[in-house]
Amino acid sequence: MNVIHHSYCPRCQTYLVYTTKNKILCPSCRLAFNKEIFGILNDEYILSDQEISGILDFLKNRRNAQKLKT
Repeated sequence: MNVIHHSYCPRCQTYLVYTTKNKILCPSCRLAFNKEIFGILNDEYILSDQEISGILDFLKNRRNAQKLKT
């Protein structure tokens, strides 16, 4: 699979970012992004690692709360 690598932040559009093999790290908005998502989704639909983690935590907590009710 060919992965398109960009070197800008999809959130704040700055080109002053750090890149690693798999991540783009933006010091301006302090978010990290998975490079594999670039080229698959438009910028406005790309979630940061922090946003994805928050969603997963919410779902996990919700599932645990439902288990406690039963």
